[in-house]
Amino acid sequence: MTAATTAIIDLPIDTIVLRAYQLAGLLDHSASSSGPTWASRASMARDFLELDLQGLQARGYLVRSIDFFPLVLVAGTNPYPLPGTFDLIGTATYLPLGSASGVTHVHMIDTYEYQKISDKLASGAPTLFYPHRAAEFQVYFWPVPDAGSLGTVTFQRRRILATMRQGDKTIDCEAAWNQYFFYSLAHQLALAHTLPNAHIQELRGMKNESFMHARNFGRQRASTTLISTHRGGR
Repeated sequence: MTAATTAIIDLPIDTIVLRAYQLAGLLDHSASSSGPTWASRASMARDFLELDLQGLQARGYLVRSIDFFPLVLVAGTNPYPLPGTFDLIGTATYLPLGSASGVTHVHMIDTYEYQKISDKLASGAPTLFYPHRAAEFQVYFWPVPDAGSLGTVTFQRRRILATMRQGDKTIDCEAAWNQYFFYSLAHQLALAHTLPNAHIQELRGMKNESFMHARNFGRQRASTTLISTHRGGR
């Protein structure tokens, strides 16, 4: 027997959308991702997928790569623009210009804490930073770096997951999550179309089971763990 040369195929988002509609019983098995009603159907389904993805990311189940991002300070500049596809996490470090060692910590604060600072124009080596995400992603320092406190602040940053809005792209996560998104979307579509409760509960059980499999796949473990997948009432 000869194994296939491709180990795993990542399904495009619109393929997952189509199969979810079919699994829910809302489209015939021979349907395709085209036709006069496809655009509106797909748009609603991608909205469900987007919200699902954001929820998993917010709860820490799906995270992308974390790396370091050095930002060179400029005297009197505040705020600094940052790439919008990343979030800043944890504590940053400040290394004075011309130094090879002797970093100090720059701690992250939230909107409320930044608002409480009475003199936001105070200058000096930064000890606090406030990431502000609005029309563009910016970071504010306090004190504001001046000519005597130039150097580099190095952040820890985490990449934000890509959107679900492009149907010809794949989901921005490990392929092990594809089955979860497939069953989760089918479950949400069944709810949205008020399908029979027995079918909704069946899809819900499949969604929960595939979630457990995907979550356990993502955990890095030194030993094998046996996981019960039995669902009661079957």
